[in-house]
Amino acid sequence: MKKKILVLMLASMLAASCVACGSKSSDKKDELSSAATEMLSETETETEQIEEQDITADALTPLADAGVITGVKDITVAEGTDVNLNDLVYADKNIVKSVDIDDSKVDYSKAGTYEVIYTITFDGDKFRDYVKDNNIDVNFDTDGDTIVVKTTVTVTVATKEDADNAIANGNTDVVTPETKESVAENNKAKANDNAVASKPAEKPAKKPAGNSNGNSNGNSGNAGNNDNSNSGNNGNHNGNTNGNNGNHNGDTKPSEKPHVHKYNGGVVTKAPTCTETGVKTYTCVDSDDSYTETIPMTPHEPETRTKTVTVKEAWTEDVYEPRYICCGCGAQFTNTTDVVCHNILARDENPNTKCNNYYEDDVKVNTIQHPAQTETRTYTVCKHCGKTM
Repeated sequence: MKKKILVLMLASMLAASCVACGSKSSDKKDELSSAATEMLSETETETEQIEEQDITADALTPLADAGVITGVKDITVAEGTDVNLNDLVYADKNIVKSVDIDDSKVDYSKAGTYEVIYTITFDGDKFRDYVKDNNIDVNFDTDGDTIVVKTTVTVTVATKEDADNAIANGNTDVVTPETKESVAENNKAKANDNAVASKPAEKPAKKPAGNSNGNSNGNSGNAGNNDNSNSGNNGNHNGNTNGNNGNHNGDTKPSEKPHVHKYNGGVVTKAPTCTETGVKTYTCVDSDDSYTETIPMTPHEPETRTKTVTVKEAWTEDVYEPRYICCGCGAQFTNTTDVVCHNILARDENPNTKCNNYYEDDVKVNTIQHPAQTETRTYTVCKHCGKTM
């Protein structure tokens, strides 16, 4: 505003000088021209003093929840992945002017932990209106036409094995050559409808050094035209006005609003188990675009079971008893009286019989069948995969 007031005051001074002093010497014109040039040069160099604020990444959480800016957080990147961090950040283009990311300290080819600095520039008026209308609490200074905040996050460059393990454990912020697009889409899905991929801060273009001198000299020359000073001024005024109007119309030409994907709540396309991860697919409601998210494995569910274990196989026991056995014919007797009688009768029938002697021995008389011996044992397994726990 100060710049505009100075320019208007300068234009008025020049116009008045031209009318009142149309016949004065060229020295006066040169003096006015020099003064005009000096004032315009001072005006062009005036810029708003913008103070950068250092904040924590947590201070951006309310804005991330509202979808104003997403993706400014700690991430893991697989070793050797070619990644542009600006592609992972989505910001409301009506509120966020630019996002500048300094990852110069990160060596994406070497595993380690590195710091990355995000510098975010907000449009002050639009930012204040948005947080007020949406009742958002922010804990940094929101005064000024432009608000600039800086925050530091951690980028962990992990080995491929560690990156794969993190993905298997359900970490959806791991960036690999295969997942970097899905990570970006996931951040986009959490942003609002006005959010687009972030862009680094644009450096202001330098103004041509000859503009102020050319304008002031031209005006001074018109002031010296005694007969047509007023008409000359009017001509310059009209020309400048028309030019400005042309520029204004060009600046305010509406640009086509880019399509912003709006994803559904996701559908489980592969259910997780206790041995495999699952897959959840998110689809844009206005197009066929989609992305997937890994669902962590479910925990093992213990179940107590019992089983019968044989500790001794079935076996047969032989039963023995003592007997008196005849040496001649092998007859068996349980007492000596029966043996003596047997021998006497045998000699009466045949004097040459060999049944005249006997001996004692244990003889197998029976068997006993013993069943197998068992016992019941208790153990715990997963009821789904059977793994012993």
